[in-house]
Amino acid sequence: MGASISLLVLEPVSTEIIRYSQKMCDVQRSSVRLSEKAEPHVTLLKTRDDVAISPADVAEAIPDLLGMEVAIDFEGLNILPSRSGGTWVEIQVLKSDELAKLHRALIERGVFPEDSVENDIDDLFRTHITVARFIEDLRNPVPLDVELLRRKRVKTVLVVGASGNTFYQIPARP
Repeated sequence: MGASISLLVLEPVSTEIIRYSQKMCDVQRSSVRLSEKAEPHVTLLKTRDDVAISPADVAEAIPDLLGMEVAIDFEGLNILPSRSGGTWVEIQVLKSDELAKLHRALIERGVFPEDSVENDIDDLFRTHITVARFIEDLRNPVPLDVELLRRKRVKTVLVVGASGNTFYQIPARP
């Protein structure tokens, strides 16, 4: 089944990210485009799909962290070639000390065995929000929304999810 722990971007920035993705995909053929129902997020830890762990198991292991609010800062745009062709486009998120400590604390809790974690960890951990995947190499200029891409102190909340980025939102603590 697989599971993940992510920071879910809250409104109104979530909607801004979705509109930015759609604007980008209007000028370039894409296989990943955020829909109106998308939930932009930063994946902190994600297991492979073949790992038998449910989101409920994960939530039970980190009840003190669920719903925790974390502010993140955007640092611009990453444009990366895909191993299978095409191009990934991501909003780069600053890997602050607070975010790095949270990431390390989640790893140390042992919720996921380290050999089951699919994304990179520690120094290799790339904090980002995926906004598009273009089918071909980048052919058209990507619109740069400077205000969005430099946004600071964006509100997020820690959530648990299943494969396919289905998140189980836990209300923020009072």
